[in-house]
Amino acid sequence: MNRRIIHWKQQQIGGPELLHHLPAIVPKALDGAVPLTATVMTLGLFVDPERLEDWLKLAHQLAQTHPARILMLSPSSERDGADRLDVDVYTAVETDRGVGRPPLLFSECIAMTLFGGIANYWIDWVQPLVRSDLPSYLWWTTAPPEGRFRWDLLSTSFQSLVIDSAAYPLQQWQPLIEAAERYQMGVMDLDWYRGVPFRHLLAEASDESEALAVLKNPEDVLVTSPNHDDWPLASSWLWLSWRLGWDIGLPPCNHPSIRVEQAEGLSHVWRFRRGRHALVVTDAADAWRLHLVKDDNVIREWQEPHQTPTLLDDLTNLLTIGRDPLYLETLRHTLLEGTHAS
Repeated sequence: MNRRIIHWKQQQIGGPELLHHLPAIVPKALDGAVPLTATVMTLGLFVDPERLEDWLKLAHQLAQTHPARILMLSPSSERDGADRLDVDVYTAVETDRGVGRPPLLFSECIAMTLFGGIANYWIDWVQPLVRSDLPSYLWWTTAPPEGRFRWDLLSTSFQSLVIDSAAYPLQQWQPLIEAAERYQMGVMDLDWYRGVPFRHLLAEASDESEALAVLKNPEDVLVTSPNHDDWPLASSWLWLSWRLGWDIGLPPCNHPSIRVEQAEGLSHVWRFRRGRHALVVTDAADAWRLHLVKDDNVIREWQEPHQTPTLLDDLTNLLTIGRDPLYLETLRHTLLEGTHAS
């Protein structure tokens, strides 16, 4: 079905003024016709102003598949002057729905650059834009905030917090995760969903007694990645450590009985070794592959085809699947109960 894009733009306006204009934007463009609303969720995006255009393109792509209200928040570095907004509103409206059927507001994206005091104190002002009767997520795309932050206010609007532990290490996210837990906000990690094939392969290999013996008590672990500062699938690593009783916590890490090393290589490789056996997991271009090796000979192989996901794929999958209780349980047992090694 064809969708008409309605664009409304204003600069240097106040928050109350936007709230006044917003309900009238689509009816005015449709000669007074009031549309039905298909919105099923609210997605907030907290973005770096220097990348606003890139995130706006992503939001437009997402709005084509998810009937959502997308709120893009971009606090300007200019803190002086009056509180004001630069606003771009994009709505996707289905108008040719047949005789007697009103137009349908499929999705909308409200991109806001915030100036003055509201660049710091935007939570109160954004609350009226979040639909209280629908699921609401806030994707924090920049580095986690430092110092005091009003998570108590944020939690009254957004039910879940979306992070990416591949973009910033879990150590940086930990204070934010702890705050979300205190205020009953869910936490969703894009990198956790990328690790699904990795965890599936290891679960399958656990049916093999020799492979399970390696995983339950490895003598050493070697993690290879193209960048020495990059520790891939950190949240999946936490899950392994917790479920198998390693108790070696956040990478980079060690335990008196398990030596963990990191090396640089062309691709991501995990090698778990015990005696004459080893499990080697490789993230290839077309598939995840797992080999059970004995004396340097492959004796069993598993694989899971995959394509390298785009950021849009990541978020679409996450919003389709929703919160994963296993991930939240992993966080509680590893990060939130003080069981990880320092």
